[in-house]
Amino acid sequence: MKKIAGLISVAAILISSAQVHAQHVGTIGIGDITYNIEANSGARTDLRSPEYVLSALNNGISGGLTKIRKFKVLGYPQLTARIDEQDRTLDGYYKSKYTGNALLQAGLDYILKANVSEFGIVKQESGKPGAAIGLMVIEFKLIGVADATNDLSSKVIARVYRPKDPKTASAGDQAAAQQLLDRAIQQAIKQLVDQVVTNLFPIRVMKISENGVITLNYGKGLLKVGDTVMVYPIGTDTTVDEFGEPVGVAISSLQITSTEKKFAVAKIVDKQQELKKGQKGQLILTGG
Repeated sequence: MKKIAGLISVAAILISSAQVHAQHVGTIGIGDITYNIEANSGARTDLRSPEYVLSALNNGISGGLTKIRKFKVLGYPQLTARIDEQDRTLDGYYKSKYTGNALLQAGLDYILKANVSEFGIVKQESGKPGAAIGLMVIEFKLIGVADATNDLSSKVIARVYRPKDPKTASAGDQAAAQQLLDRAIQQAIKQLVDQVVTNLFPIRVMKISENGVITLNYGKGLLKVGDTVMVYPIGTDTTVDEFGEPVGVAISSLQITSTEKKFAVAKIVDKQQELKKGQKGQLILTGG
């Protein structure tokens, strides 16, 4: 996964600053979000229409990125209106037609495009009868408008499990199945937003108090009490796989104990090496 080279200086400023804060550092536009799933995937796809899914994704992704407070977010109508005014096209940006010319950036830093490639209710794996899974797979690309080498291509896989319980509506009940799919949509949105944000702006150790209290550079927009963050040595790539799990060997795990608007406080749960200011972390587990 390619790193966003243009943001290295921004990260350095954040690390060296005495204050813990989050600023708007650029503008991200929500481009085309499409729905192209395999007809023979074996999933039940009729419970939520493509229009419903796309509306939920557009609203959820825009809202999720806005809450992080790292971006000024342009929804699809605002993005296309701005581009049309300057006689350009989204396809031109997708093909890096305007790369390298500051006058042709339209006030944009990134454009996000995505496609739903799998979605629906699928059966539980063998050995676990009487259960259902809400599945959503989104393949996405974050396009660096000023520099094509800033592009990030990835995907998220969200699986939400619902064991069959005779005391409640069965997994085959339409209302219950729709709720399961809605949960899969929300989980996919969260994973996508987290991937975009933590790849552009990794979670970092900002302060270490004398009594071992750790302050991180993200607050309520991304983290909540009970979340687990794995910390990696300085210089280590903290990429995540398609399920949102970190890749690499961590030197410490932290648990979030409190969150504020622009920062979070954590305690050390496990430590293999001494923590240092500036080390990057990866959110790996959402607490209850």
